[in-house]
Amino acid sequence: MEIWKTSIKYKDYEVSTFGNIKRKKTGKILTQTKDSRGYPSVTIFDEYGQHTKNVHKIVAETFIPNPEKKLTVNHKDGNKSNNHISNLEWNTLSENIKHAYKNGLKRRPDNCGSPKRRIRIVETGEEFDSIGDCARAIKGDQAHISNCLSGKYHTHKGYHFQYINSI
Repeated sequence: MEIWKTSIKYKDYEVSTFGNIKRKKTGKILTQTKDSRGYPSVTIFDEYGQHTKNVHKIVAETFIPNPEKKLTVNHKDGNKSNNHISNLEWNTLSENIKHAYKNGLKRRPDNCGSPKRRIRIVETGEEFDSIGDCARAIKGDQAHISNCLSGKYHTHKGYHFQYINSI
């Protein structure tokens, strides 16, 4: 059964558990359009003017308690158009990103589109899959290692670094 409740932030609007939003004065359900990221959104009018707001955020703010004050609303099934309250949950940005990777909704970038390049510490011969892995191993700094690899610095933590495979 669809339940309606006055929006927490937009008092002239009611929100339903199914993800619908209507203007209280007219009783008309608002038309939802997709924003540039594919999320359903509606146009809301208040004393400050006209605003485009994401439906999932309005539904979560109205119906779902958020005692930990998390800022991101996650679609549990990964479907941006499914704004039923049973499909929404409050998350941190980190939790939301992990959910996206875990469920195949987002692919990990492969070094920003560049081929993956392995790193070697010259003095020890140790090889690493990434600058980050190397930095963690020597308790060093990724930026400093990157600067060594580009020739800006000579050493970091007493080590020289080189790429193993070429671009």
